[in-house]
Amino acid sequence: MSIGQEEKLHGVALLRLVEEISSEFPEARFGIGHGHSRSSYVIKGRLLREKRHMLVSTKTVAIEFSAGLFVKTSMKRASPWSYNFLKEHQNEILDLKKSCGQVFLVFVNGDDGIACVDFDRFKQVLDEKHEEQEWVRVSRKPRENYRISGNDGTMDNPLPRNSYPKVISEYFDSLINGADV
Repeated sequence: MSIGQEEKLHGVALLRLVEEISSEFPEARFGIGHGHSRSSYVIKGRLLREKRHMLVSTKTVAIEFSAGLFVKTSMKRASPWSYNFLKEHQNEILDLKKSCGQVFLVFVNGDDGIACVDFDRFKQVLDEKHEEQEWVRVSRKPRENYRISGNDGTMDNPLPRNSYPKVISEYFDSLINGADV
């Protein structure tokens, strides 16, 4: 079976994410599964922590956390990169948000790099009204950060080129450190 270009671009996004979270959370175990379509993934993590009880005994508790990923790819070499979102894509993203608590949109911009936004920032460019077909555009001038716009608006602030996959590991860190153990 041949390997498609889209699979290669998804692979680099997933590899960078796995490298980051494995480095940031060496004691945690992660699994990556497919969502409904070939563009969506679910990342599940599990971390065992000891909880001290009454200064005498300890109990091991499991912290479980997850996030959805929706990966869009462009093979275009230079900015701007355009991404098409069908109504079913947006519905699937909303389903991932509901089932995982958070979903990240990952835009693989040819050989240039990867831009990533969480659900709330994504909704700045494509609102809650899902039309049959909408678009998102990622652009970057030389030595500048990514700018994202879409059918329904423009993101307030540019994204640093090195924000992916750090934004996801920071989200997991907030879940782990916010867990009541």
